[in-house]
Formats: sequence, structure tokens, C-alpha cells
Amino acid sequence: MARGAALLIVAAIIITLGRLAATRPAPPRPDRPISSLAILPFVNASNDRHYDYLSDGLTEAIINDLSPISGLRVMSRSSVFVYKSKSIDPRKVAIDLGVEAVVSGRVAQRANALTVSVELVDSRDGHQIWGERYERPIAQMTNLEHELASNISDKLKMRLTSADQVRMQRTRDVDPEAYRLYLQGRYEWNKRTPDGLRKGIEFFRRSIDIDPTYAPSYAGLADSYLLLGNYEVLRPAEAMPIAREAAMKALAIDDSLADAHASLGLIKHEFEWNWPTAEVEFKRAIALNPNHVLAHEWYGQALLYRSRFDEGLSELRRAEELDPLSIVAKADLAQAYWITGQYDQAIAQSAKTIEMEPRFWLAHWFLGLSYAGEGEFQKAAKSLETAVSLGGSPAARGSLGYVYARMGRRADALRILRELRKESTTRYISPAPFAEIYMGLGDMDHAYEEVERAFTERTSLMTVLNVAPMAEPLRRDPRYAAVARRVGLP
Repeated sequence: MARGAALLIVAAIIITLGRLAATRPAPPRPDRPISSLAILPFVNASNDRHYDYLSDGLTEAIINDLSPISGLRVMSRSSVFVYKSKSIDPRKVAIDLGVEAVVSGRVAQRANALTVSVELVDSRDGHQIWGERYERPIAQMTNLEHELASNISDKLKMRLTSADQVRMQRTRDVDPEAYRLYLQGRYEWNKRTPDGLRKGIEFFRRSIDIDPTYAPSYAGLADSYLLLGNYEVLRPAEAMPIAREAAMKALAIDDSLADAHASLGLIKHEFEWNWPTAEVEFKRAIALNPNHVLAHEWYGQALLYRSRFDEGLSELRRAEELDPLSIVAKADLAQAYWITGQYDQAIAQSAKTIEMEPRFWLAHWFLGLSYAGEGEFQKAAKSLETAVSLGGSPAARGSLGYVYARMGRRADALRILRELRKESTTRYISPAPFAEIYMGLGDMDHAYEEVERAFTERTSLMTVLNVAPMAEPLRRDPRYAAVARRVGLP
């Protein structure tokens, strides 16, 4: 009997402890503010790929709204869009990107209505911080974008500066069709192909026709012509003035657009050779949006070209930190190591980039240039041949011709020279690859003819002459001092 009573008492204790454990509150979540965030590509739940521009555009708009917040590190578009259309675990993404929280969402358009579901998860403990479903007329999409960004910033528990508060509360009425066309323009622009840039221009111009006071559409137009000129698809003297006019128009309407300041900085540096103003514009872009990857990249490259190597490398490393999955940011850092003569690091950085994307021609190009810098011309030729086979631009072919010339394969170098010359009769090709091959051949007279042509056409060759390793013989020529003086190089 006593034994049975004892068992009953033990059982009662166990039940009581179990109930206490069941009702014990969960461990408190971290109450410190979230200082790093990734906004994953919103899923297009409309079952129609045509509406990708809406889900992509809403994602990018929220990234752009949150990126300028002081003290908040927001992953760039290119890093998060690696995960588009993939089945992913948000917590694993957070670990990969090194962020404390992740936003995910779904967007569906039905007739003239938009349904958006959003979730914010704290990756430090896996708890859902916040989730909400919105239903709005498509005409209210711009207001919804700002509402989403504002709600997310509230949940991060960050202490906003007064400037941040003003900017987060600021909204602007824009014609819904103009905004839709702007989103389509950015969707095409983000493809970074000549065809995509041209389509983007069409959408931006149509947006401006509907609402001539919408500054982001002018910024998009500037960015499109800027890249067409920077990629030398169009003659810089044709593309850059249009880009400059559009950027200035955007800033006249809204001086707080970091995109327009960054674009104007690149135009001032690479086309106008106005370094003091370029630096002001780059710094203004970064002050407005410390997470602006392109501003850090372009400013870093400009600093390198001005022989401010430590500062340039610092900016490019910051760009890679903000955009850890960007193959372009990694390749740009490889170029920086090549320019500064750190060939071992340039080779390692290029190899890392190729491991991420084996078909990325730019990484093979910089790998070849780095091998050439070390005098490993056989390896350089192999890498550059790969770059060319992957669709590399005339720049990669010019570098291959240079390496062939340095190897003593003069006939092959001259063959590439003839091919480029023939192509230049049907499309624009920069003087840079011609000058590079002539430098490899030791023909400084013809190299200087191409430099003069680059000066007349105001190409980016003029800004890199002062630091490109293979241009050393050119810089030793007595004629170089006059060239540097005209461009304002140190």
C-alpha cells in the first residue's frame, strides 16, 4: 500500500513538472537591433513570366529604400538574385551572406489588383519577426513599396537618424503606368546586355513621356547610355553626353538619388576627365547610400587609375563585402590586384571567380592579364583564348594579340589586328585593343596613333594608361608626358 502511494506521488510530481515545462516561456529572442539584412527575390506567384518585372522590381525597390539607412548593411541586388527561382532555406542563405535577418515574399497580380505576402525572419534564432499580407490596386504599387520598406525598418529595431526618418516617410505621387514602365526598364537594364540596355531605354523614355517629373526614370536612362558607352557598344562621344544630360535632369528633380550621383561620377571621370568633380559625385552617392555597390566599384576603379592604390583597393574590397556573390565585384578586385602588380593575388582572385562561374569571360581575361604580368605567356595565352571563346569583347582579343606578340607569334598578333580592323568598318571598336597589340609588337608609333584616336573619341583607355602594366613602354616614351597632361593624369 505504502509502495503504491509512493508511486502515485512520484507520478504526480512528474506530471506537474511536465506541465511546468510545457508552460515555461520560450527563451527570449535577441533584443538587439538587426544591423544586416538580405531581401530575397520575391516570388512571382502570377503563373506568368511576363510579371517577373513586378516581383523583381518590388524586391529591388525595397532594397533601394532600405540601403541608405545608417548602420544597416543590406545585401545588394546581384547577391540576392543568385537565389531567384531556387528552393532555399532562408537560414542557410543568412549564413552564406552573413546577415542577421532575411525577408522573403510572394507577389501575384490578378487583373488590376496586387497581392503581396511578406515575411521577416530573424536568422539568429529562426523566429518569424513579422509577416503580413497586402492587397492593393495595382495603381497603388508605389505607396505599397514605401509601406513595406517602412514596416520592415520598424521591425529591425534600428534607431533611425532624423534624415533616415524623413526619407522613409517621404512619398511621391507617380503615374502608375509611368512607374510600371520604369520597373520594366530596370528589369531589362539588369540583364546588362546591349539588347537589354536598348530595351531599357525604350521603357524609360516611355515612362518619362507619361511623367516628365519622375526622376528615377531619368536615372535609368542615364545608366543605360552610360553602360552602352562604358561597354563601348556605342561611341563614348555619342552615348556619354546623353547619359550626362539624363543624370543632370534626374538630380535637378531629386538631388537625393544616389544612382544618378554615381553615374555622373563615372561620366565626369571616364569621359570628361574631370577628376575633382567625379570624386565629389562618388562621395555624395556613397553618403546617400553607403550600400551602393556600383558607387564603391566605380570610385575604387577611379582611385586606382589616379594611382591612389590603397584607397582604391579599400573601396573595391568594400564592394565585394557588400556583394559577396557578385562575380563582377570579384573580377573587379582581380583587376585591381593586376594593376597594382600583385599578380599572385590577382591570379588567386580570378581563379576564385572562375570557380563561381566557369563561363565568365571577364575572369578569364584578368587571369590571362595576370599571367602575362608574371611573364607566364603560355598560361596567359590559354586563359585569353578561353576568354575569347566565351564571347569576350574586342578588349580580350586585343590582350590575346598582345600576348601572342610577346611570345614571338607575330603572325597571329597581326591576324587579330586585321580581323579587328575589318570588324571596325561595320561596328564600333575602341582604339584600346589596337593600341595594346601595337604595344606588344613594340610599334610605339602606331600605338600612339591609337592613343590619339582614343583621345579624340574620349574613350576610357585614356584613364587607364597611367597604370596598366603592359603600357609601361608607352609611359617611358617622351611623348607620354604630353598625353598625361592633356588628360589630367598624375
